[in-house]
This record gives sequence, structure tokens and C-alpha cells, in this order.
Amino acid sequence: RPPSNFYRLQKLVRRNKLAFTAGGVIAIALIIGLGATTSAWLFAKRAQTREVAARARAETQARKSAAVSAFLQKMLAAPDPNRHGFNAKISDVLSMASKEIESDFQNQPDIQADIRETIGRTYHQSEMHKLAEHELRTVVSLRQQTFGAEHPDTLRAKDSLANFLIDRSRPAEAESLQRGVLAVRERVLGLNHADTIRTQLHLADALAMMGRWPEAEPLARRTLLARIDFLTEHPPASLTGFDNRCAIFASPLIAAAAQSAYEQRLREFEASLGPNHPKTLTTSYLLATVLWGRDQKTNALAMLDGAQKRAEMALGIEHPYVLYMLHDLADKLAAEGNLDAAESLTRQFWLRRKLRLGADHPATLSAMSYAAWYPAHRGRFKEAIDLREALLKMSVQVLGEEHANSIFQMMSLGGYYMNAGRKEEGEAIGRRALTLSEQWMGDDDNMSVRCRETMIRILHSIGKTAEAQQLQAKHQEVAARTLRSGAPTGLAPIPAL
Repeated sequence: RPPSNFYRLQKLVRRNKLAFTAGGVIAIALIIGLGATTSAWLFAKRAQTREVAARARAETQARKSAAVSAFLQKMLAAPDPNRHGFNAKISDVLSMASKEIESDFQNQPDIQADIRETIGRTYHQSEMHKLAEHELRTVVSLRQQTFGAEHPDTLRAKDSLANFLIDRSRPAEAESLQRGVLAVRERVLGLNHADTIRTQLHLADALAMMGRWPEAEPLARRTLLARIDFLTEHPPASLTGFDNRCAIFASPLIAAAAQSAYEQRLREFEASLGPNHPKTLTTSYLLATVLWGRDQKTNALAMLDGAQKRAEMALGIEHPYVLYMLHDLADKLAAEGNLDAAESLTRQFWLRRKLRLGADHPATLSAMSYAAWYPAHRGRFKEAIDLREALLKMSVQVLGEEHANSIFQMMSLGGYYMNAGRKEEGEAIGRRALTLSEQWMGDDDNMSVRCRETMIRILHSIGKTAEAQQLQAKHQEVAARTLRSGAPTGLAPIPAL
């Protein structure tokens, strides 16, 4: 048969082995070189893409920072001395900023959200609750419209809103938010990511406030140590907020686990960070709370006393934890029957703040408010009323009538007036406190709940039973809606901060 092409190729290769070997080596070298070149080109391309993306992010961030900086400068210069005086309240500046944002950043929702988030957090820390909630909810809406429901910025905005709701004793709403956030973070980030664990912490607190222990306990166990970091970085805006964060320790199982975990972590922090580090102080505060709940009262009092004194030196006399610890210490001394020591401690602290910060400093007003509770509790209503009236006057001047502290002073005065036999004054100021609280804090806020409790007592005491029953029905409806656990079983005494 005729020779095939493949046969001819074989003969050619055998006759020219050297040439074909050299050609093969060259071909292989070319292929390897081409592969290496292609790989290098792809690597360089990816690096270039990352560099372009990083540069774009940096430019975007720089643009946002410049816009925010210019806006803040404009707002800080905005208060008019002729309208606001030379000491414009922070609420005036925040209110102006909130109104200007939409027009200044009409087509820039990401910048709007950044500024509103700061305003919302400031309102929260300043206890201007209804305004804080409006800003934080607006941030969630803007983030969701701009980035989508599962973007990290959207999830962070929902976290901030849930934190606010827990602080304001509204766990059912916080739970609804955190369920959605947790589902995304578990799927995208995994169970052990810091953001996932923090979401579990928020959800555990909401569930504990509603008494849903089987759901809360597994989450609480995973987040015991994360609680230290969170509360160190984010001190609650009120003592009520701190109490809500400790509601989980009402579970005996969690309290036992918390004591063991916090004792070990406290030893580690004292050795590595020192006794005055914020994390050491926060751990001491949490451990003292757990010890008291587990009936280890002597140890709890000693730990709280030491932590409060160290916190005052390390964090400053105006820091919220310094006041919270002192109030807790005085409250526990009073519970043990040592009212003289409790009252003396609180009064001394108020006078120290007054001397160092001034009589009308917000931190001084908070300490004075705690000090005013003891004369009333011990039946010295003339002294208590004088203190509350002075407090109310200064609070309205410094913080505004709509501020939580001012509303609280009105509410307390209403109860004090009634106990002193000044019924008309008690009814009038009690109504004013309730109206302002519902207007500025919202019906569901725990300040409004406390104002309604006081007003119901006032109405019963002056014989306006029908109106008291109507208010009681609203009180029960709000409690059932916010806690999902039915209405309160009874009315509290005259509330105190």
C-alpha cells in the first residue's frame, strides 16, 4: 500500500532527531513562557483592578469626608445668638442639621445616611428619644434604598436602631430587626464572626427582656465575653439601658456561667491591662451585678465600691458608668437597710460634680436627680420638692423642656406635690409631663410608660376614677404591644431614675 502521511512523519523524525528535539524544547519553552506571561498579565490586571477600586473607594471616602466636614462647619456656625443666645443647646444645632441635610445632599443618600447616623446616635446619648428614633429609622431606609437589604452598611444601621430600642425597653421591635440581620450574617459571615456574635448578643437581650429563656440562653452563653467589649465601647444612655443589658442574668444558668467567665476574664484583664482599664472596670461592674443577683451581696458591694472609685479616677467624674455604679452602690446599700450611707454617698457625689463641673452641667443635674430621691423616699417632701423645682428650672434652661431629664423632673414633682397635699399643682404638672413625653418620646417609650403610671396614681388620688381607668387601659395596651407579655401586674411607686 502507499505510505501514509503519519509513516512519512515518523521516518522524517527518526532521520532528524536532533532538529526535532531542539524544536520540541523550544516549543515547550515558548508554551511555558506564554503561560507565565499570561499569568503575570492576569495578576497585574487583577492588582490594577484592585488598585483602581481602592482608589475609587478612597476618592469616594475623601469626597464624603469633605462634604461632611463642610456641612458640620456650616452647622456649628449656624446658631444665631439673637435667636438662641450665646449658649445654644445641642438640640438646636442637631435640629438645624437634620432640616438642612436633605437640601444640601439631595442626590447623595450615602452622605445623608452618614450624617443622620451621627445625629441619631447623638440624640440617643442625649436622651432625645423620638428624634433619635426618627433619624435612625431614616438611616435604615436610606441604606436599604442605596445598597440593598443585605449590605453591611444596611445591617449596621439596623443594629444601631435595635440597640436604641433595647435601651428604650422595646424588645419586641428589636427582636424583629435582629432576626433578619442575624439570618444574613450567619449565612454570609458565619457563626463565629464578630458581627454575628454581636447580633446574637442583641437578640439574647431582647428575648431575655420578654422572659423567653429557652431561646435566649444558648445565645447568651455564646456572647458572655462579647458583652464586655460591647458595653465598654457603647455605654448605655441611661441606667435603664444598662439594666436591660443585664436582664439576661435573671436566668440562674446564665448567671452561674457569667460569674465563672467574668471572674476569669477579670483576672486576665487586671494582669494584662491593669485595674483601671475600661475593660477591667466594665467587667467588674458586670461581675458585681451578677454576684448581687446570686445573693453574694458582700462581695458584690465590695467589688462595686472599688470599681466605682477606680472608674471615677480613670474615666472622669462625668462618665455615665461612674454615676451608674454609684447609684447601684447606693441602691444596694439602701436595700440592705443602710439608708443613711446611701443618701450620704449620693449627695456627696452630687456636690463633687457641682464643684468640678458647675451647677448646671448635665452630668451634675443627673447626680442631683438621684440625690433628690432620698428625701422624698424618707418623707422629707419639702426638701425633695425644693430640689426637684430647682432641677426642673435648670434642666429646662440647659436641656430644653422636651428633654427626658426635664420631663422626668415634672413627673417626679407631680408625685411629690400629691404626697405633700398640693393636688392641683400635682395634677397640672403630671399632665404636662405626660403630654411632653408622648409628644417627644412616643407612646411606647418607657418614659411615657412611667409618666402614665404616675398620672394614673394622681387621678385615683383626686377621685377622677373614670379618666384613670381610660389611661390604665392605654397603659395595658402599650405594655402588651411592646413586650408581648401582657400588661403590668400593678402600678409602680413614684418612679426614680
